[in-house]
Amino acid sequence: MAETAISHKSAEWADPATKTTLRVFWKSPAEWGALTLDYMRSIGRTGSNNTLSFATVYELRGNSEESIDMPMAGLDVDTVMKALKTLEAQGKVVLISVDDGDPDQTTVKFLG
Repeated sequence: MAETAISHKSAEWADPATKTTLRVFWKSPAEWGALTLDYMRSIGRTGSNNTLSFATVYELRGNSEESIDMPMAGLDVDTVMKALKTLEAQGKVVLISVDDGDPDQTTVKFLG
């Protein structure tokens, strides 16, 4: 059953070496990424010359008062980072990490 879910991109092993913990997705990381990009477009926060097109992962996860309506609000940081990396691979965002390694402190530039 796990392998079927994995092959359909609706799950992944959280620990690929031991395969003891399966992470099941309600939506795939690519779907979360697309929803978030659409949301950011709808509120005018995309574009290479737009100073409002920056957000932190912390903000995207709904951890600040002004971001509670974000599509990724309440998601775990690993799923959010996977979603953002799918957008980065498509050239739709730029991820700017900080040296301390805390993914919540990563800044995202939404290009559009």
